[in-house]
Amino acid sequence: ACLKAPLIVIVSPDTIICIGGSANLTAIAYGGNGGPYTYLWSNGNTGNSLLINTNTPACYSVTAYDSG
Repeated sequence: ACLKAPLIVIVSPDTIICIGGSANLTAIAYGGNGGPYTYLWSNGNTGNSLLINTNTPACYSVTAYDSG
């Protein structure tokens, strides 16, 4: 069987986030072998959503795993 890597899009309903505010990031995986997908964020959180706070500057990344 050939393994195909899923593609990931990260979306947020918030287009402007003020200092001290928070935002929810949602990862949406598609393609690959069709899922189901699991997610691992760079800060160790799992699941497709991540609530971030702007009080602490940070970069976030997410990896999707396709168990299909």
